[in-house]
Amino acid sequence: MNNVKNFKIVFAVVGIVAIFFSGCAEKRVVSPEEVPYETREEEIERIDEETKQKIESILYRVEEIARENPLEYVGKNTMSEAVEIMDTGPQTAPILIGWLKGTRNWKMRFWIVDMLGYVGGVDNILPLIEVIENPDENIHVRLRACESIKELKYRSAIDYLVVSRDIVDNINVKRKIEEVIEFLR
Repeated sequence: MNNVKNFKIVFAVVGIVAIFFSGCAEKRVVSPEEVPYETREEEIERIDEETKQKIESILYRVEEIARENPLEYVGKNTMSEAVEIMDTGPQTAPILIGWLKGTRNWKMRFWIVDMLGYVGGVDNILPLIEVIENPDENIHVRLRACESIKELKYRSAIDYLVVSRDIVDNINVKRKIEEVIEFLR
């Protein structure tokens, strides 16, 4: 029993030390130009044809539902499509990002931004930051982009969020950014 207690104490101390030293690393804002990022086309090229067709088919189904229905209906009636995207994983991101930039339907963009948070991948941060900073974007989509960054749980997003906080004018978006920054710290 004493050995278990001693192990827990040592484990806790090691964890605290590791957290302390990880916070001591020099932090700097990295501009998007410095981030090694392959083009979306190069990433899409690596996805097998069957998977590409599957993802595109899912996105067309969601787009059809989003076209003529309220957002709540879209969320409830695309759960199976969301599960399929999440099951396919991070390789869906380049296709999702392409659709994000290509669709004019805000409910579709909301859905895509939501999925980018669930499928994961550090490369999703910058497209989500672009959504957050875009004053012409629907407010619901911008706030969802903040939540998606929160779901990604990458501390590296903090520097970008700090810059975004200074750029955006919308007080609700600023507050949401602050919430996500605090969560990620």
